Amino acid sequence: MPSGHITVFQILEVLEGNRSPDHLLRLGLDHLHALCPECGEQHRKAQALYQRRRARAERGQYAAAFRRLEQATQAKEARLREDQRRLAREMSRLNGLSDAERQAKIQNARTLYRSPLVAERLLEEARQLLFETPARALGRLDEAQLVVQRLATEVYGASLCEELAARVQAHRANALRVLGELRGAEALWATLRAHLEEQPLTDPQLCAELDSLEASLQQDMRQFPAAEHLLRRAEAAYRRADVTPGVGKVLVQRALMQQLQGQPEKALDTLGKAKEWSQSANQPRLHEAIAHNRALCLCDTGRFVEAEAELAALPKGAQQTLSAEQQQLRLWLAGRIALGRGRLEEAEGCVGEARNQFIGQRRFHSAALASLDLAGVYLAQGRTYEVKRLALQTLRAFEEQSVAPESARALRLFLEAASTESLTLESLTEFRRTLELARRPTPTAS
Repeated sequence: MPSGHITVFQILEVLEGNRSPDHLLRLGLDHLHALCPECGEQHRKAQALYQRRRARAERGQYAAAFRRLEQATQAKEARLREDQRRLAREMSRLNGLSDAERQAKIQNARTLYRSPLVAERLLEEARQLLFETPARALGRLDEAQLVVQRLATEVYGASLCEELAARVQAHRANALRVLGELRGAEALWATLRAHLEEQPLTDPQLCAELDSLEASLQQDMRQFPAAEHLLRRAEAAYRRADVTPGVGKVLVQRALMQQLQGQPEKALDTLGKAKEWSQSANQPRLHEAIAHNRALCLCDTGRFVEAEAELAALPKGAQQTLSAEQQQLRLWLAGRIALGRGRLEEAEGCVGEARNQFIGQRRFHSAALASLDLAGVYLAQGRTYEVKRLALQTLRAFEEQSVAPESARALRLFLEAASTESLTLESLTEFRRTLELARRPTPTAS
């Protein structure tokens, strides 16, 4: 410890601002401690006492903070329990109303429809409606957005409200995609991503859900590299969150994209991985989606016996879990397999019925693809007149819709080939490929 006196130069350094006053105080204390050991000991005791008091004060502050956090958590849980009790009653008041009336009721309510549980229920209803009545699904999501805008962040927490708002916005964009409004969906995603750059999400499962939804849009817009990037990111996030079914669903989505790019063998490999990931999951619709898509890929590669075995391996009760759309797809797939195996009467019945259901639901891309399969049946039976009539009906139905130019062109070529009786199985395969590329993907699993 230095024992020299404080010099005039040391004092000047402090006065001129080159040193802090603490420096001068430290020199003085060092000098005092050197001259008087008792003063030095008392100073050290004072420092130790100060540190203990400071530590106690900090512990008290932490304890108070934890008490406040516990109280806030308990209050939030109590509010959510009350919301749960009120949920059925609130939702029942919306039954039987039109979409406009439902939104007005939510908009004008003073105390009702202000819970995250209401928004989550509306979001789940939208997911169930999405692929059969997408316009109604979008209505539910608009209602959910109204609810989210009125959530009290001081009650439920800013994080929960932000995450729910992001989910609703992402699913609104997805509903626009399914409705064919790709530019509108793209604009919504741009707005959401700009917001998330300023306030990033931290839940990896939610991040994966959003990436998967946005990948569907990129896939529909045929931006396959961007879709692949999003799907890989979603898969990694689901793995981090240890959400096994999520990994399986992303792999099914990637397989669909590979199918669209004319890579059925690669898609089969991806679906094999999806099957491994989903084996332990209680997700019957996911298992069904994997089996259906594997069967489709096997049909595309001419392996109809394996395709039939794939569907036969599904549990007998699996049919009960299918949506109406998935039941139609299964009927169509059964017809394709029957055609490939030479059971023409069975193929005609299955494909023809599936085609009629597609038309009834105005799913014209699926109807056109089923028409090509039905034309294959007629061609194998030598029924050229039915082939011509079928081609003309299909083209007329398509021309009434707003469809991609390449789809209309393929169907006109189909009609021309049928009219001149130059249609072959090879040309039908080429027309199918063109329509597949123009078709927007259908759902895989909920």
